[in-house]
Amino acid sequence: MFNPEIICITQSSLFDNISEFLNQTEKICKGNINRIILREKHLTESEYFKLAVEVKNICIKYNIPFTVHNFLDIAENLECEYFHCPFSLLKDNINRFKYTGVSVHSESEARNAEKLGAFYITAGHVFETQCKAGLKPRGTDFINQICNSVNIPVYAIGGINSENIYLLKDTGIKGVCLMSSLMKSENPEKYIEELKINMADC
Repeated sequence: MFNPEIICITQSSLFDNISEFLNQTEKICKGNINRIILREKHLTESEYFKLAVEVKNICIKYNIPFTVHNFLDIAENLECEYFHCPFSLLKDNINRFKYTGVSVHSESEARNAEKLGAFYITAGHVFETQCKAGLKPRGTDFINQICNSVNIPVYAIGGINSENIYLLKDTGIKGVCLMSSLMKSENPEKYIEELKINMADC
């Protein structure tokens, strides 16, 4: 049975205001998501910190692991166990958190991330996505190659939804990362359930 973990990557810019975003985040947590990564590249550090406090509190309420993205000092300030960063920042941050993840875009980056001590990696983008408009997706063969090149957990990212998740069945991934499909869902709890049903049927 195909039963990967499901991670939510946030994107508050999809909402008219922060209250709507926080409400959606809470609904996603209610759906028993495996983890939340607060990835808000458009925010300043002070803006990110304010949002991180609120999102972390929501995660604590539902016992969902919370991950700070990119902002090292904020992750330490909030005493986070999980930290995620781009490959370029990995070397300086690898030993400062219990679980450090890194985004990779090639086999060489994946292998180097493992050598440096990354706990997990995210790799993509797999399918077409508005976040990478105009860029050709790397596809499932790329993800399979990444999984075969390392011994740490690999999470696929990019354009993954309930309709195409089954295509990742035999790639060897530990889980998937979803952004817009979860953030835009009118019923995140039902959508997460649908994802799990579709995976179980594979």
